[in-house]
Amino acid sequence: MSHRLRSARRIVALLALALLGLLMVSAAQARAAFQLGLQDPGFAEPASSPGAERAATALRKIDGSVIRVGVDWSTVVTDTTTMPAGLDPSNPGDPHYSWAPIDAAVRRATRLHARVMLDLYRAPQWAEGPNRPSEAEIGRGGWDPSPDAFAAFAHAAALRYSGGYPDPLHAGAKLPSVTYWEIWNEENLPIYLGAPNLVDEYRSLLDAAYGAIKAVNPGNVIVVGGLAPVSYLPPLSMAPLDFGAQLLCLQEVGTAFAAAPSCPQRAKFDVFAVHPYSLAATPTKHAYVYNNVLVGDMGKIQALIAAADRLHTAAPRIHHQIWVSEWAWFTDPPNGVFGDPPAAAARYVAYSLYEMWRNGVDLVIWQNVEDTSSVADPGGGLYTLTGVPKLMLSAYAFPFVASVRRGSGLAWGRAPVSHRRLVWVQVLSGKRWRTVATTFTATDGVFEVGFSARWNAFYRAQVSGGPTSLIYDSHPIPPRRTHLLNTG
Repeated sequence: MSHRLRSARRIVALLALALLGLLMVSAAQARAAFQLGLQDPGFAEPASSPGAERAATALRKIDGSVIRVGVDWSTVVTDTTTMPAGLDPSNPGDPHYSWAPIDAAVRRATRLHARVMLDLYRAPQWAEGPNRPSEAEIGRGGWDPSPDAFAAFAHAAALRYSGGYPDPLHAGAKLPSVTYWEIWNEENLPIYLGAPNLVDEYRSLLDAAYGAIKAVNPGNVIVVGGLAPVSYLPPLSMAPLDFGAQLLCLQEVGTAFAAAPSCPQRAKFDVFAVHPYSLAATPTKHAYVYNNVLVGDMGKIQALIAAADRLHTAAPRIHHQIWVSEWAWFTDPPNGVFGDPPAAAARYVAYSLYEMWRNGVDLVIWQNVEDTSSVADPGGGLYTLTGVPKLMLSAYAFPFVASVRRGSGLAWGRAPVSHRRLVWVQVLSGKRWRTVATTFTATDGVFEVGFSARWNAFYRAQVSGGPTSLIYDSHPIPPRRTHLLNTG
């Protein structure tokens, strides 16, 4: 073979590889960037504290871009049985407001070059409705809150974090701006919200906050409060798919959705959020009750939002994104009730992120960087209580999965990089790693590539000049219950 012919073939091969990379990037970039984020009390602590340092380290490790901060309305404002005399609820500078912890978290997030999502929830006593029922399951600040009072509070918060409000701790400076606003939290559960008509009550809260926050800045993004995955106490609680369908003026027809024959008004929002915890189950398992939503059920949420967009039963007429605004997996130790061994938990985390991504999720936020000492749900942190990083941290930072079927393989991952990078997908062959595919990430780190394979094996992804993923066993994860606990 002549030198000229060999050179020509090499050029053709390089051009084909470049074209494949461009095609993969184009496919990944056809949708919004796939972002990761965190929620952790460390972001509100002094920067030098161990909790703050660990949270910042985790954010960098995952190439995270969003920090979720809870804003408990009943602790920001004076919480009395009657509205405080002289309170101007729309004025963020009113002396009855105490914003210091929120200010600290917003400042910290800005220093870390992350966007903030403020989650507004829980009413003060004076803003709750009358005739509170005797059920102890209805949580503090959750009974029939006043939409007008909530709108005033939301307006005050939006003004304070508009980017133009004076920083009370730094003369001449302004508090950073916030553009992501989540309205309430797990409103399908009585611990957070209760009302004679739960969906109508939430729609009123959502629409009131939408108008108040958008009035400050039309570019603000309004997020439906993340729905809990399981209805555990009907009729006080509702399954997320039931709640979502009613909120979006849809009715279920088999496994599809149609416009409801009558609906009070279209809900106004930009993003729909859910919390698809898969406790005591693998991430491929569907919920026992169809309208509950575990990780394996995210396709139902995608179908719900697609129907609302297609039938124009939600406002405005845009493509409404889907976010997972709170999520985690749990390890044993320390959680012997529904935690998984560290390696299994890491594998489930990687697959869960793929499952969310392929069903249209554009943002996932992990709750708690470090394990908590809570008796209810320990083990959901990316670090142990003593600060040791878990395998789940690596799986969340660089999720990678592979599958093989009928001589064809598929690899997907999200590398913790912020620009296009070359990636090698490799299989363990004996004691050595052999490259089976090469591709490029999109700017959000996501890549997806096919390859030839005869059987399942151990795979990994390696970024050129960057990190390497955990090793992934490509055998299918069986859809099964893993613990005695029944969650859905």
